[in-house]
Amino acid sequence: MKTVTKTYSNFSFSLLITSYVLGFVLFLASVFIAFFNAGLLWTIIGILCAGFGVILVAIIFSAINNAWITSIILAVSFLAISVLRNYAKSLAKIKVSNSKEKN
Repeated sequence: MKTVTKTYSNFSFSLLITSYVLGFVLFLASVFIAFFNAGLLWTIIGILCAGFGVILVAIIFSAINNAWITSIILAVSFLAISVLRNYAKSLAKIKVSNSKEKN
């Protein structure tokens, strides 16, 4: 049974690391998209809004500039990464709670 617990632990850790890497890639892509669609001022304002603001700036200004596909891809990517990160965290919590019950 210890192997299963260790496998869940490794799996949840790898999912969490993957979500952070994909989140960083989404952040960088959003910086470039926001810069080309909104300009330097709005990109800096988005970066100053706790990191994920630049993603919202990129989504909004892509929609304003009629780049609907870009807006949809950014929004779906943001939601998918959020779901992946929350799933990894909940999987780690389940593993921790199961190991506490057995002890």
